Amino acid sequence: MLKKNRSAPNTAVIPVLYYPDVREAVEWLTTALPFTERLRNSDNRCQLLHSNGAIVVALIDDNEVTLKRLRRTAVGAFAIEAAITLEELESRGAPCAESKLLPIDAALAHLPAIRLAATVAAQVLRGQRVAVQADETTHARLYDGDSDRFLGVGRVVDGTLQARRLVASDTRNCLR
Repeated sequence: MLKKNRSAPNTAVIPVLYYPDVREAVEWLTTALPFTERLRNSDNRCQLLHSNGAIVVALIDDNEVTLKRLRRTAVGAFAIEAAITLEELESRGAPCAESKLLPIDAALAHLPAIRLAATVAAQVLRGQRVAVQADETTHARLYDGDSDRFLGVGRVVDGTLQARRLVASDTRNCLR
């Protein structure tokens, strides 16, 4: 019986992405996307985890094959089959086009949701930090609990919520 390789992630397929600068690529991937660094073998190679999958970021050199074309077929729950072109969207007219658009928070469904009372939502919209019931450090989708309006994304650290990115909207009713 073979011993389990403890340095390899527990996943069936591990794609390798080649970059000219591994440190820069890892920094971008862990900041822009929900990847976490699992193992850095050297400045030439790093394993990143996401949910139950993994990727390896490796240094490209002159002997590596360069990818000429890449076609993304899905991003999370969004499949290419459900996508339409901008031209198609524009040709359908406003009411039909709007029915095809997903709400802005659909791309953030992987984050937990926090519903805020109207007075607390107004504080967050002013940039104030507020206390919330949360046990761990996390990013979260923020909603006005009274209207269920999406406010943006916040970060909870030690039970304190601070807005990170807010969605521009008519805030006259919130900022009493």
